[in-house]
Amino acid sequence: MILAGTTLFAQQQLREVSVSTNESLLEAMEDPTVGIIRLEEGYYAEFDRHVEAWQNVTIFTSDFYPESFAPRGGRGCEFTVTPNATCWIDDTTELEIKAGTIGTCPPSGEDAGWEVFTKPTGSAVTFLFDESEKVGNIKVSEPGLYRMKYDFDNGNEVIGLYRFFDTPADVTAEGDDVCDLETELRGDHDDFAYAPAPQYAWSYVSGPDDEPDFGTADEKITSVTVNQYGEYVFEFSVTNEECGPVTTTTTVKFYDEPVA
Repeated sequence: MILAGTTLFAQQQLREVSVSTNESLLEAMEDPTVGIIRLEEGYYAEFDRHVEAWQNVTIFTSDFYPESFAPRGGRGCEFTVTPNATCWIDDTTELEIKAGTIGTCPPSGEDAGWEVFTKPTGSAVTFLFDESEKVGNIKVSEPGLYRMKYDFDNGNEVIGLYRFFDTPADVTAEGDDVCDLETELRGDHDDFAYAPAPQYAWSYVSGPDDEPDFGTADEKITSVTVNQYGEYVFEFSVTNEECGPVTTTTTVKFYDEPVA
């Protein structure tokens, strides 16, 4: 990383600001009086007036502006990285990683190339191309979030987020037969290796009442109410971003109370 000295900022009396949104980050970058931008969780970017470029950009502890932010390389130059995601099937699953520039970014003769910045503990990354190239495919040994860093030949770097989601496995669904018009439905699945926000959905398949009322249809456990007794089939669906949906069904009987 290129670190702009703090004495440079002190001499020019550049301001330090803290930002918490994408919009405030962009505003700070465009403000000529700002020399240090502090981001969420303590990481920061510094502006080096010698080369008119944002340096030491380290945004890697959260999803704060990860999808398109990259350091500026001076007037008319911007460094870019393209995030990507896929459904991880096994260790042969490939995903494209891509870095680039917008405008004219003069080189300075430094070595350029990709390297692994962070990865899940115990995992491995295989490059399927020359790591000095800006675009190519990688494969990984297990699902998870991988942060890949590209060092440009003028000292700047960008960090891209590459996500390998795993497929929902052993999806199950069950419900209790009741002497009533309401019961509970329960869905489940094996634990995910990587699933920041799995999506669940309960739906009607068959039965006398074709518009049952699900209490929380987007959660693993929900109530369901019907207006007619009989046998019903309900479907439980699990999606993990790029993977799925994986579905299963359960049959539930709603019995009428016996007549005295």
